[in-house]
Amino acid sequence: MLALMSETISQNTGSSENVRKLAAIMFTDIVSFSKQMGKDEHATLALLDIHNNIVSQIIGKHSGRIIKSIGDAFFVEFDSSVSAVACAIETQTTLKEHNEAHPEEHPIVIRIGVHVGDVVKKNNDLFGDGVNIAARIQPKAEPGGICISEDVARQVRGKINLPMVKVGVGELKNIDIPIILYQVALPWLKVKPAPAHPFKQLISGKKHILISSLVLLFVVVVGWFGYSFFSKHHSVPEGERSLVVLPFQNAGESANDFLVDGITDEINKHLSKIPGMLVISKSATQKYKGNTVSNDNIAAQFGVRFVLSGNVQLNASQLNIAASLYDAKEKKVVWEERFDKPRSEIMNVGENIESKIFELFEVQQDAHQFHTR
Repeated sequence: MLALMSETISQNTGSSENVRKLAAIMFTDIVSFSKQMGKDEHATLALLDIHNNIVSQIIGKHSGRIIKSIGDAFFVEFDSSVSAVACAIETQTTLKEHNEAHPEEHPIVIRIGVHVGDVVKKNNDLFGDGVNIAARIQPKAEPGGICISEDVARQVRGKINLPMVKVGVGELKNIDIPIILYQVALPWLKVKPAPAHPFKQLISGKKHILISSLVLLFVVVVGWFGYSFFSKHHSVPEGERSLVVLPFQNAGESANDFLVDGITDEINKHLSKIPGMLVISKSATQKYKGNTVSNDNIAAQFGVRFVLSGNVQLNASQLNIAASLYDAKEKKVVWEERFDKPRSEIMNVGENIESKIFELFEVQQDAHQFHTR
C-alpha cells in the first residue's frame, strides 16, 4: 500500500498555485498487512478500523494534518519535527498497550518514518523530495519502531525523553543522496547501532564514495603486492615473513587525521590476511604516529623484517598517497610508489597502479630467471 502512495506523491507539479515550504513528514504502515488480509480478511479489516481510529486521534492531538490515508498507510504533515516524533512515540506506545490488553487478537504492529524537508503544497496535497525521502525511510524502521532522518534527529535532540540510536547510512530507493538514519530507542525494542568506523563517519555523500573507492583500490593493490612479493618473487624464508605498518602520516589538513588513520587501519587488516605473514597490530604502533624513527630501529624493536610506511595528502582537488616497503635485512627500500590524482580521475587509479605493479613484477621475474640459468 505504501508503494502506491509513493507513486502518487511523486507526481510532477508545475502549476503556479504551488506553495513551497518546510515541513515534517510522517509515514506509517502496518507490518505484513497484505499477508494478514490473505489469511483472514474479515478480522484484518476489523483491526484496521481499530488502527485507523487510534492513529488518527493521536495525530489530531499533536496537530498533525492527514494528507492521505490509503488502506493501512498514513501520510501526515506536521509544522515541527518535535511534534511529528512525539506523535510517533505516542502512537507506538498506545498500539503496544492495546496489543497487551487484547492478547486474543492479532497484534497491530506498524512502522513509522519521519523526515523534515522542503515540500511543495498543491491542492491540499504535498510533493517533493522531502515527501519521497520520508516515504522511503518508513520501511527502514523496526517493526513497532520509529526511523528518523539525521535532520529530524538534530532538531529533536534534547526535546524528547528517549534516546536516538544512529543505525547507519540508508540506501533509499530512487533517492540519489545518502541519508543517515536513526532509530528512536523505544524501551521495548533492541536497536542495533551502526558499527563504529571513524573513517566512514568522517565522510559522506559523493566524497564518501570517491574516497572509499580510492582507499579500497589502494588497499587491494598493497595487499596483492604483499602476497605476490612474499610468496612468488622474493625469496623470504617463512620465519622472516613479518611486517609492521607504521601509522601513515597526514601531510594535509589536520581535519583529515581520521581519514589517514582509516587508511592505515584498512591496510593493516588486509595485510594480516596474507597466509604465513606476521603483521604487528595497529595498537602497538600508535606511539610512532608523528614521530621520526629509523626503519632499522622499528624493525629491531618489533622483531620484523619489513616496514611499510607512507603519507597521505588530501585537498579540495587533489589526493596524493605515497608508500614504501623497507627490507631491514637487505637494508634497502624494495618497493615504493606515489599515487597522485585529481579527484575527478580517482576511479582511474586502479588501472594506473595495476600497470606499474606488473612492470615491477616483470623486472623481478626476468632477474630471477637470469640468476637461475
